[in-house]
Formats: sequence, structure tokens, C-alpha cells
Amino acid sequence: MQKSRIGNEGAGRPLAGAGAGVVRMQAIAILLLLTALPAGCRSGESALRSIPVSLKKVILFENFTNNSVGDSKTKFNGFRRGFPAMILDDFFHFGTFRPVTQADRQKALKELAFSQSGLTESSNLEIGKIAGAELILTGDFLEFNNVMTISARVINVKTQTTLALVKVSGSTNETLHPPRKSLLKKLSLGLLAQMKFDLENKELRLIQNRVETRKIDAALNNYAGELLLDRAEREKVLARMKKAGLTLEQIKRLEEEARERFRKALKYDEDYEKARRNLEALTSLLPPPI
Repeated sequence: MQKSRIGNEGAGRPLAGAGAGVVRMQAIAILLLLTALPAGCRSGESALRSIPVSLKKVILFENFTNNSVGDSKTKFNGFRRGFPAMILDDFFHFGTFRPVTQADRQKALKELAFSQSGLTESSNLEIGKIAGAELILTGDFLEFNNVMTISARVINVKTQTTLALVKVSGSTNETLHPPRKSLLKKLSLGLLAQMKFDLENKELRLIQNRVETRKIDAALNNYAGELLLDRAEREKVLARMKKAGLTLEQIKRLEEEARERFRKALKYDEDYEKARRNLEALTSLLPPPI
């Protein structure tokens, strides 16, 4: 097996309440970690290559930008989180990357909440710097007239240079399926190739055949739920810092809406393990719906 390596970074392209309430906030923060971690980290799925943790690259993803318009912008918005999350699932399965820890992420969120720039969804690059991430996965997509176009890139946090940039386009129906030819797999494998990772045929087949769900509506609902929880986390940090933001009642409604999204995902695909774990974890923390 040829040794894995990341390409020459210098040659990269420049980047153009108290008591029960506190416990509940901490529990939701743990759930957010679970939704942010690659699936393999949560399910016990083993990586293809056994590499010491100290040698793995720490990577954080940024929600992709949705450049779609009209109905498509609303319908496919869940892929803002879904695309980077599923790509990182493939990256983890390869075995050379690891996610930012929840402790470091919470530290970064608090520092940004106190900072002049404030805490927004676009703060991930700053979060990455504070939390010790070496790489950031980011990108954008456009769905128009049943054609999906996705661009993804991996950025070196320290130098802010682009180590890999891949753009794919094809039928929206082929976004997730069939696995070996899907747009998502083309992105994952293209990024690994540009970062100079050499996959053996066995490794290539295993990554190509990994399927989270074949139902696009299931994925969209699951990741729409994760986006809602992500916003709830940011708002809770602001609340703890006594900064302006949503009320606790409004945050609770975000969490309830997220739970409903996970339920919808399972209606589209009853075997969707990620949505099931998200629903079970959130339901254990929230009171039953009225």
C-alpha cells in the first residue's frame, strides 16, 4: 500500500438558565457533537487504514452555500449540511482524518460569542482556528431544472490555501444514487485524489459502495433537522453569554422542528440509521410532543 500523504501545501491555491436548564443545554450540545461527527465515529465502523490518532488530520466542515433559487432553494437546503457531512463520512472511513473535539468546539464558540465579530453560521473558519482544526471542508451547490452542480474544496486553516477543489454536475436524481456513480462519491474521491491520497482498488470499492440512504428526501429532512440543531446550539451559547438572540422558547421550537424533520426522514427511509440515531438522541432530551 502506498503511503498516504497530503500534497505540497505551499503549492496550494489562495482562498479567494441554571439547574435543569443548564443540564439540558449541555445535553443538546452533546447531541450536536453526535450530528457533527462522521457516521463511523458513532457507529463503531472501522476505518480502512489504521493510523495513530496523533497523525490524523483534524478536519472541520462548513455548511455549503445554497445558490439555488425559488422552490429549489427551499427544497434542497438540507444539503447545505448534508453534502459536507456525507463527504466527511467517506473521509473518516478512509482513516486519515478525525473531527474537532466537542470540548474544543465549545471553547471556540464561547470565544467567538465574546468577540467583536460575534457568533454566526459563517464563523466556521474562525472556529476551526481556535479549535485546532488543520483543514476545513467547504463548498457550494446549485440545483436548477433537475441538474445538480456541486463544488467542494479543502482549505488549509493555517495558510488559507486550497489543497483540493472539485466540481461535479449531473442529474439531481444521481446526487446520492447509484453509489458508485453518484455525484457525492465523485466529490469525495476527487478531493482525496487531489490531496494525493492513493487508494487501493479494495479501498476504492468500499468507499464507492458505502450508502447512507438512497432516498434524497430522507437525506434532505435529516440534514434540515441537523441545521436546526446547529442554530439552536449557537443561540444557546449566546443565551449563556447573555447576548441578544432567540428566547429559550424560540430555541425549544427549533429543537421540536428538528425532531419532526428526523421523523419525516424515517418515513421516507425506515432503514436510515443516521436519522434514527438523531431522533432517538433528541427525543430522550425533549419532553414528548403535545
